[in-house]
Amino acid sequence: MNIRKLTAPYFALQALAVLAWWLVLWLYQESRRFFMPPNSDEVFLLAFCLPDLALIVIGSLAASFLTWREKAAASVALWLVIGSLGYATLYCLALSLFTNSAWISVVMMAASFGASLILTLLFVYPAQTLFRQAKQAMPLWNLAKTLGQITVFWSFFLFALPTLINRLEVELGIPQFQFSRQHWLAIGLFGLLSALGLWSGATMAWLGAGTPLPVDGTRQLGVAS
Repeated sequence: MNIRKLTAPYFALQALAVLAWWLVLWLYQESRRFFMPPNSDEVFLLAFCLPDLALIVIGSLAASFLTWREKAAASVALWLVIGSLGYATLYCLALSLFTNSAWISVVMMAASFGASLILTLLFVYPAQTLFRQAKQAMPLWNLAKTLGQITVFWSFFLFALPTLINRLEVELGIPQFQFSRQHWLAIGLFGLLSALGLWSGATMAWLGAGTPLPVDGTRQLGVAS
């Protein structure tokens, strides 16, 4: 299945989901407390209705139609929606960090932004531009790029994302799984698997003449024992 064909139905579904979310907020006042800091005025949440409907709902519908018809303006509509979702996601994140609340908004916006961005990249850019070999470079430069990539991805997936999930569990009152010596086991596994990941990345950079990232992949097979 050509994954590019998922772009149009996804953005149409996203538009309907955001519209349904706003209908729930307007019709069921009690639901609003999950998406705003305690004791704050509801007007600061409801005021986002207009930009959401104009930029995300209508924008997603336009992007869906244009991508379905494969029009030249499809990429413009897609990036407009991405920009709107990115701004909203950062706003929700900043609000939650300042108030230590409303983390469910961050999760919802981040998921929508991430899925939309991936499908947009797959639609706008051919597969060969997303999966390509690294340019010829010195091993030390490939190693530096690999360490930079590891820092970014590990910071997000091993620190920011777990912290966000933990805060969401606390906010929703979800019981957390715990057992004796959990922290020591976690530290041991993290250290062991991190060492394996670092060694693999260094091998790909030094012997493979590239990095683990698909857009800057290895130029040759690297084998180490």
